[in-house]
Amino acid sequence: MELANSIRKKNENIPIILLSSKNLDNDKIMGFESGADDYVTKPYNLQELVMRIQVFIKRSRKKEDTGP
Repeated sequence: MELANSIRKKNENIPIILLSSKNLDNDKIMGFESGADDYVTKPYNLQELVMRIQVFIKRSRKKEDTGP
């Protein structure tokens, strides 16, 4: 979460997905407050994770095409 916070301070456009074994509501809230765009808990489905990553790639491409 510290790394996510640090990345977010330097660049708001980098997508951040946290993968964690911590699954309490408070942990998830802290993850989002640290700057994460998504929070996935273990065990996770690999196909679902790939699809979540694809969503972020698609969104970042749209931003590049349309500009800021």
